[in-house]
Amino acid sequence: MPYTLGMTLLWPILALIIGGIIGWLLHNLTCTGKSSTTVSSSESEELTRLRGRVANLEPIVTERDRLKAQLSETEGDLRACLAAKVSRDANPVPVAAFAGIRQEDHDVVLVDRDRLSNLVGAHESTIGDLRGQLVGLKASLDAKPQGFAAFAGGLGAADLENARRVFGKAIKMDDLKIVEGIGPVLEGVFNNAGIETWTQLAEESPDRLREILVSADERHRIHNPTTWPRQSRLAALGEFEALKAWQDALDAGKQ
Repeated sequence: MPYTLGMTLLWPILALIIGGIIGWLLHNLTCTGKSSTTVSSSESEELTRLRGRVANLEPIVTERDRLKAQLSETEGDLRACLAAKVSRDANPVPVAAFAGIRQEDHDVVLVDRDRLSNLVGAHESTIGDLRGQLVGLKASLDAKPQGFAAFAGGLGAADLENARRVFGKAIKMDDLKIVEGIGPVLEGVFNNAGIETWTQLAEESPDRLREILVSADERHRIHNPTTWPRQSRLAALGEFEALKAWQDALDAGKQ
């Protein structure tokens, strides 16, 4: 009787202990699935978005590679034409004829080879130019805020004409509406707060812009000015192509 009573009490205790251990293990396994996210600094986000401009190189690089492959194939055909050695006598037999290829076809191969070679060179030059512009833009955006005004704001009529070409409409100097997400109403709010130029907008933080908007009208809290200073900085630098490319990747001015 004591043995039976002891076993009756022992099994529930063992079951509770085993259940506790299993619960603890399941809890640890659930917790290990969580990971922390790393918040990038404002300048890191700027550079990350800048790298998006590299995507504009991809069609050119793809076309360059295709042309290289085609050029390689053409040169292979040409080497096949020249494979047969021709003795240098008084009346040498044309290489193409000696190889059993019509002279007209041989000449077409040579012309096509030269054309493809020139196209590859042109694409290489374009890629180099775009990469150089990207390096220059990165250096501009890495400049310290106190030095920004020194090289910004020096845009002229040619720059505004380029902006008109890029955006398909006339762009006025320091028109804050060039920033995607800012319309006439919000431009008026910023003007009233003393922000009237692209440079001034570029030097403000997103938090400060949000504070200005909310203080003017609580309904403006729905706006997200995270990208507005960086958009405005590109405009102040005259980097309208880069600004337009970035805006095409944004969603109503938001990342």
